[in-house]
Amino acid sequence: MRPSWLLDVHDEGLGVLTAWIRRLGGPARPWRFVVACPLHVTASPERLRALHVWLDQPEVRLHYGVVDCVSIEAPVALGESPKPVLEVTLKRPRDRLKLARTIDDRGLHRHHTLLSVDVDPVQAWLTSHDLELFDGVHVDDSAPVPWPCDGIVDDLRVMRLDGEWDGPVHDGILRGVRSTPVEPIGMSSAGAEHTYPLESTASVERFLESFERFDPDIVLTEGGDAHLLPALRQRAEA
Repeated sequence: MRPSWLLDVHDEGLGVLTAWIRRLGGPARPWRFVVACPLHVTASPERLRALHVWLDQPEVRLHYGVVDCVSIEAPVALGESPKPVLEVTLKRPRDRLKLARTIDDRGLHRHHTLLSVDVDPVQAWLTSHDLELFDGVHVDDSAPVPWPCDGIVDDLRVMRLDGEWDGPVHDGILRGVRSTPVEPIGMSSAGAEHTYPLESTASVERFLESFERFDPDIVLTEGGDAHLLPALRQRAEA
């Protein structure tokens, strides 16, 4: 089995994550998989039993997208002894938020404590699987799982892109872009920085040709998803 490494994980917003995984000597590939959306509730054992009975009703399960409901014991904070916790698994993050709002609107917040309401699904998945970016992984039938690999993939290419803007980033005009190769660990510069003005179609093509020659596995930006990458795409399509 060739070593594989986890490069990045993206939240698709509907209880689905996309993990980008690269095998040694091969391209990065996306793997899409469904993740559970848990809501944890603490209260007295009697109140948790009553909430459990309510959540087990077929119409409630259907309305809120309840997949499972299990009573467990777990520490609510570091250093605390385990307490009764009701773990409710829902289909989607929006179902979790809807159920949390219902519990709050019904006045149950006076007796119940809601946990895991605003959890980042990517970080929750990484933590629950004891994974960090660039860790070794193996892909089974459902999702990536930890798999020990020696070192880090030695031919991983990472590029940092910085935009040069005329005006504020959120509504300015992209005038140029700087590209810098960086090390996968530590993100220090691994090569010369190049600046590409974007005043003409020819200059945009020069940047794209340079980008394709380097063929990065990972592109680092600051606010790139919201500003730089859409602006680059708009200039390339103009």
